[in-house]
Amino acid sequence: IFVDCELSEALSRNRQRSGKDRVPDDIIERMSSRFEKPDASNAWEKNQITINLPAPENLARIAAKVPPSAITHAWLDPRLEEEEAEKAEAEAARDRERTAESVLHSLDLALREAVKGCMQAKSEGGAAKAELQRLSKACAQARKDILARARGAVGKAPP
Repeated sequence: IFVDCELSEALSRNRQRSGKDRVPDDIIERMSSRFEKPDASNAWEKNQITINLPAPENLARIAAKVPPSAITHAWLDPRLEEEEAEKAEAEAARDRERTAESVLHSLDLALREAVKGCMQAKSEGGAAKAELQRLSKACAQARKDILARARGAVGKAPP
């Protein structure tokens, strides 16, 4: 259960306190700026109940509206529902696939740059056309082999 209280209301209530019960305003303001309200779009917060509490005298009236079954369910079964767990796993699989594609793309770009550098060095070194063609084919095949091995390794846990 999340009881929401605006900063101005919290400060107003605090000013009515005295002695050790009163909290310095700067502490309340700092806590308010750091506090992150629950977000029902997060699966782990789906069982939350938010109560906007405008005045203390309304607490009993509002609490009476919260069904005990909702509190019991949130307390005893905070786990993700099966459907939400499946959605979360599908999203995780999509994230892994995007990461793998990004890694493979980066590897391919780096390999292409390496081949280009090798070919330029040989060409500038005066290599014959036949030798450059042979080297080009060998580099292209090596690049394909490396990418194929990388595709097979992406997503697998290291040994």
